[in-house]
Amino acid sequence: MSTMLMLLCTAGTVAYVMQERDAAGVTPPQDPAEFAPAVTSRDVERAETTESPDEAQSERVAIASNAPQLELVDGSRPRVREAEVDCTPILESGYRRGRRAPVTVVRIDGKPIERATANAYLAMREAAAADGIELDIYSAFRSHAQQEYFHACYRTCSCNSCSPAAKPGFSNHQMGRAVDIGMWPGVHAWLVTNAKRFGFVATVKREPWHWELRKGAKGPRTPACPPE
Repeated sequence: MSTMLMLLCTAGTVAYVMQERDAAGVTPPQDPAEFAPAVTSRDVERAETTESPDEAQSERVAIASNAPQLELVDGSRPRVREAEVDCTPILESGYRRGRRAPVTVVRIDGKPIERATANAYLAMREAAAADGIELDIYSAFRSHAQQEYFHACYRTCSCNSCSPAAKPGFSNHQMGRAVDIGMWPGVHAWLVTNAKRFGFVATVKREPWHWELRKGAKGPRTPACPPE
């Protein structure tokens, strides 16, 4: 496999991640306010999804060129941007094994994520940054309506590339403990080697971007968003 082909494959994975994130922002006709995510200029710069196979190949090249261009610090290690963290606690209606359960979320780069998961992720992100790797969240906590949308896409193959999605009420995204991370070059290899130190495990074989905080994982000694 050539270097270029490897790059396109990596970018293809990124394209799927972005497609899932953007699909969460697609507003079903019945409730325009329900699916309005925070879209940043960084999201716009990175990628836009496409349906045509020919356009998809061009898009992969475009996405590859939009991967984080990290500035070198002292000519040695890349400078990684700081995440935008909002520790304001928000109580959401989550779901665990089909039953409604309360979940407290905070926001990282505008994305809602369960608080303990956020603390573990931020500690992991800091460690990755020290190695010159930038981690970015594209999806974490999902509302029940959003999970219904993804599941409907999977059942009907009418959207989100017919990608598999758990039945509403049974996805760990609905408790905010599942995190989809942008697969820029170097990210997956770093996660495979280091994520377990922070309590994260890969649980979906065909989704290298999907990581979950395992049950009973110990959080950082000094959490970024401490419990009240």
